[in-house]
Amino acid sequence: MDATTEQPAADYRAEDAARALRGAGWGEVEVLDTVASTNAWLAERIAAAAWDQTGGGASHGATLAESSPRRAAPRDSAPCAPAPGDAAPAGSVPRAVVAGFQAGGRGRLNRQWVTPPGTAVTFSVACVPVDHAGRAWSPELVPWLTLLMAHAVTGAVRDLTGAPATIKWPNDVLVHDRKLCGILATMVPAAATGGTGTGSAPTVVVGAGINVAQTELPVPTATSLRLETVAGSSTDDVAVPTRPAVLTAVLEHLADLLARVAEDPARELGPHGSVRTEIEERLDTIGRRVAVQLPGTDQPAVGTAVGLGAAGQLVVRGQDGALREFSAGDVVHVRPAAGQGARA
Repeated sequence: MDATTEQPAADYRAEDAARALRGAGWGEVEVLDTVASTNAWLAERIAAAAWDQTGGGASHGATLAESSPRRAAPRDSAPCAPAPGDAAPAGSVPRAVVAGFQAGGRGRLNRQWVTPPGTAVTFSVACVPVDHAGRAWSPELVPWLTLLMAHAVTGAVRDLTGAPATIKWPNDVLVHDRKLCGILATMVPAAATGGTGTGSAPTVVVGAGINVAQTELPVPTATSLRLETVAGSSTDDVAVPTRPAVLTAVLEHLADLLARVAEDPARELGPHGSVRTEIEERLDTIGRRVAVQLPGTDQPAVGTAVGLGAAGQLVVRGQDGALREFSAGDVVHVRPAAGQGARA
């Protein structure tokens, strides 16, 4: 069942695709033909469901148990989602949503992002950052969810196509220095989902848009899986993975990463943690001379990106040798320094 302009999500509804998505670690995946923003759609439903379940009051964990994925954790280890293949409870909030066409997609700093119907994978997942004992991650670790999604996308792309996908800090995936995917995280505060107390975890909706079937893109700095796998040919599409295959692979990778982190978030995302090390190895930004543009300034901060901070900040060694950390929310953009496209 192929996507069409009238039914841009038709390929996700095919029986084999639906079965694969159910087994990807997130229960049932909600499929929409068209939506303005998958992030906004999912975040609104999480907050609305919590309000309905509590009558406007607070009930700790009202939606958290329905929103956190699990693949490897034992059934009695933590409040988390059903194991792969389990049916979602009737009336529960979807943990993942995919749209055939996202009409009002937005990136960082409210930048518009739109692709033709049926050509990209546009989806969002609801993550509750808790460990296997149900304890909330340290707040400084929550920003790593964006990088975990980027790591999941690079793994899926490499597995499916062999393309050397890398991460551009803070929220892009590149192939051959061209943008393949953008990622955006939306926080749903613990209070909005019925959580109370200092140990309550927020729900974080993480969305991604992956270019798959496009043959033309609006800027020369973007690419698609089709362009990377068949070199722009209009006839040989055999090597191009389907959108359901891409989505399933990303969801599987992300569920596995979250399960690994849930064993010990501070260890896995701390210095020399295995998951953090994998992210840093795929982070194309590290080792490059970069220009960090900050709001309200004419001159960017220039230096060499040397690593990541405790909360996933980009650590840059300035021309004076001093180290400076930049958070994703404080940066307009990070680009190669003038004349410095190669690594330093």
